[in-house]
Amino acid sequence: MDWLEIISKVGILGSFCIALAWYIKLQTTNYREDVKQMREEYASELREIRQEHKEDAKQMTEALNNNTLVMQQLVDRIDRKETL
Repeated sequence: MDWLEIISKVGILGSFCIALAWYIKLQTTNYREDVKQMREEYASELREIRQEHKEDAKQMTEALNNNTLVMQQLVDRIDRKETL
């Protein structure tokens, strides 16, 4: 069907309603696709941030363990000197 047939069958107002319904459907479909893409990008960024945080936490844990080890060695040396 072309537009002239539609206008002759349902009238001008009916044709406008059909055109508006088609436009709304098109906009809704585009909006849903945009939201889906934004959610995928957000999820990807969130995974990257979580991975970076995991690596930072691992480095901080290693540094804390190393500091604890050094502090224990210092305490042991101080205790040995005090007993002598």
